[in-house]
Amino acid sequence: MQKASSRVDDRSLLAVLVKQYFDWIVAERQLSTRTVHSYRDAMVLFLRYVADATKKRIEQLTFDDEYVTHVVAFLRHLESHRGVSVATRNHRLSVIKAFCRFVAYQNPLLATACQRVSGVPLKKHEQKLIDHFEPEEMEAMIDAASTADAEGRRNRALLLLLYNTGCRASELASIAITDVAFERPRHVRILGKGRRWRTVPLWERTTVALRQMLHDRSDKDEALFIGQRRNRITRYGVLYVVREHAKLVIDRFPELRKRRLSPHTVRHTTAVALLRATGDIDAVSKILGHASIETTRIYTAKDRSQLAQTINSIATDLLPTQSTFAPSQDVLRWLEKL
Repeated sequence: MQKASSRVDDRSLLAVLVKQYFDWIVAERQLSTRTVHSYRDAMVLFLRYVADATKKRIEQLTFDDEYVTHVVAFLRHLESHRGVSVATRNHRLSVIKAFCRFVAYQNPLLATACQRVSGVPLKKHEQKLIDHFEPEEMEAMIDAASTADAEGRRNRALLLLLYNTGCRASELASIAITDVAFERPRHVRILGKGRRWRTVPLWERTTVALRQMLHDRSDKDEALFIGQRRNRITRYGVLYVVREHAKLVIDRFPELRKRRLSPHTVRHTTAVALLRATGDIDAVSKILGHASIETTRIYTAKDRSQLAQTINSIATDLLPTQSTFAPSQDVLRWLEKL
């Protein structure tokens, strides 16, 4: 009678599964480099924690029924020893859950262990209201960009495009000259998260500023915006432009000292302005490149006056005028006591 092998099935080795998962999110899901790095950092922390906790090398770790125990202990470790915020803790957990969904699909025999992880809840935490610039603050920042020199004309075009489209800094940095349509209908194509393209209309003054900027250029680079080193601008370069022009008007607008001076605040500014002007949350979601309209709803909390009335009127129009459900008074009283 042959002795049963004690060799661990390679399909359950964590290192093998992690390698397969990251190959998949890069090749198949085509996540951005920044997102992949975020996932990678979360997984590295988790693997190192489990290896230390079990006194094993990472290549010896397996995906088994004890996996959920390690996940829960890891989350406690993050908060108690590393002092991370609830939002960061939830992000780490979301990465682990996404990995588990992949593992369950690849290896159904591990589905039970994966399901246990899916039951670990995200922690509730207070959502901070988003920060944004007021229109007069944003316009002052744009006007602060000098049109007397090439750098100033580039900065003005950059700030206008950020404000016009609400794009992210990384998205703006990746725009090519060929992505801009200068003739009517004027628009720009933006490659956003999830490798999804979107088309955003351009104001006339944005296209005028872009034309003036490109007229100054003598290089052959395909990038729309060039940095100080004469190559494609980085998202850090975009951040620098926003911060410097906010500082130029900060004495006129002291409230800017309380705000986060970043391209993402300009993005929030665009979202709030569009919602105030149109009340069309679906259109704003498409312009911003949100995968879900629920992401866009965070902006409704920032401006509750006219915006709230508009959203409520839209919702009312979509609801039937009469309800066919009439709960008993006992049920209503019970609900009121909750």
